[in-house]
Amino acid sequence: MINQVGIFIVPPLLFARLTQIKGFQFLGIRKASSIHFISAILIILLAGPMINYLVEWNEQLRLPEYLKSIEQWMQNSEESAARLTEQLLNTAKPIDLVINLLMIGILPAIGEELLFRSALIGIMRKMFRNIHWPVIISAIIFSAFHLQFYGFFPRFVLGLMLGYLFVYSGSVWVPALAHLVNNGTVVLVSWLMANHYIAGKPEDIPVFGSWTAVLTSALFVIMILVLVYRTRKPEPIDVNEGLTG
Repeated sequence: MINQVGIFIVPPLLFARLTQIKGFQFLGIRKASSIHFISAILIILLAGPMINYLVEWNEQLRLPEYLKSIEQWMQNSEESAARLTEQLLNTAKPIDLVINLLMIGILPAIGEELLFRSALIGIMRKMFRNIHWPVIISAIIFSAFHLQFYGFFPRFVLGLMLGYLFVYSGSVWVPALAHLVNNGTVVLVSWLMANHYIAGKPEDIPVFGSWTAVLTSALFVIMILVLVYRTRKPEPIDVNEGLTG
């Protein structure tokens, strides 16, 4: 939790405070409409089949033989991250659920969105003439930062979704809510399974449905992003304001 606050939350706030005339406006810390919050929840729930397919496809990728040592290092990193995640989530006490929701759900949702969406996209929007490159580049950095290479592509797509939610809604709270729903659902389901309210284990949940489900999921994601775009506020975040120094 200290890591989340020190790396993800404090630096963007300090950067905006020290370099921008209107720091909160630069970071997109402002109210969002109800329809955008609803869209943030729906996009995560409906993106499941598409993301799960990307997870399965990404896990099957293999590097060429001459990069075998790098691939072994990547696999070791994945296994280490998986063990840590299992230790954090395999808890049954109510207090553990609260702590995990704060540590894995709330703090990353706020911190990572402030860093990768608010600050990073805000900086790059001054460098590019459109919003697409900032969203794409921030999604690549967001996924790479997690150092989980066999989950790179699904996390990249998730980063795209969060990025467009941010630039279209104009509020960082919209992708933060989507991020919270994404992480919080894993925490809650794992806790329910640990207490045997739900049968089975997290790894037993099927990750890939039919192609119809995957394509329908992708279509819903696009439709929701179009909805957020068409209902965006008329005055976007002004990232081209003067610097304080």
